[in-house]
Amino acid sequence: MKEKLKKVYYCDYCKKKMFVKSAMEKHELCCTANINRHCKMCDLMGAENDIKDIIQKTEKTLAGKYTLCMDIEDDKKTFDEIFDTLNRCPACMLTVMRHYKIIVDGWDFREAMQKEFDSVKEEEMAYIF
Repeated sequence: MKEKLKKVYYCDYCKKKMFVKSAMEKHELCCTANINRHCKMCDLMGAENDIKDIIQKTEKTLAGKYTLCMDIEDDKKTFDEIFDTLNRCPACMLTVMRHYKIIVDGWDFREAMQKEFDSVKEEEMAYIF
């Protein structure tokens, strides 16, 4: 029988754990629970968001109003305003949602990310041809 003792690295912002320190350091830079994060999706879309600034701006709109759940149909105007402020970046929207601990009914992060990836691909293809 072999027994090994290994170091486990935990994200300071979420519950993720890894065995490779450098991988965890990279994760923490872009973790959607980190409001000081670097957004790779914004890089891909050619946008730039200051999450800390946006969270301060949305404090009055979101803090306390939505304790757990926001319905995208009932609060479409509020959701769209925030999403537009974030240059429609799904990863930045997820950061805001995680900060305020809000679940948005009717909004799917993976679906929104796929839509943005497809949009970027179309733009690249149009540029090539």
